[in-house]
Amino acid sequence: MGKFKFGKFELGLMLAALVLIIFVVGRAFISSLYLSYRFTPDESVATYDQLKKSLGIALDTRQLQVRGMAYILAIGPMVEWATPSGPPMYLFAIDGRLLDFTPDVGEDRRFNEKWIFGSDYYNQKSVR
Repeated sequence: MGKFKFGKFELGLMLAALVLIIFVVGRAFISSLYLSYRFTPDESVATYDQLKKSLGIALDTRQLQVRGMAYILAIGPMVEWATPSGPPMYLFAIDGRLLDFTPDVGEDRRFNEKWIFGSDYYNQKSVR
């Protein structure tokens, strides 16, 4: 077997590919950390009003029916520079108590299976 011999062009291509891979993986990792930090409510947040004040952002809010029970679902914004597969979502009891949340609904199978799948989410319009 012969030795592999790489020229400057081949080495440049490999270096460019390595830099691209590091950039893509690094960006996904950093955006995941940012989303968790930015959209995870403080432990002191227990109600819708506290969450809205804590986040300081507008939330698209909908009433949601899950297995015959009514809830309030608050949907946060998508962050353009980050790479989430879905927005943050917060689920509240009708009385306003925070029950559950996810910083990225597209990556959270547990949240989707518990609250979104089997609900009337896709038929709802904003209520607040």
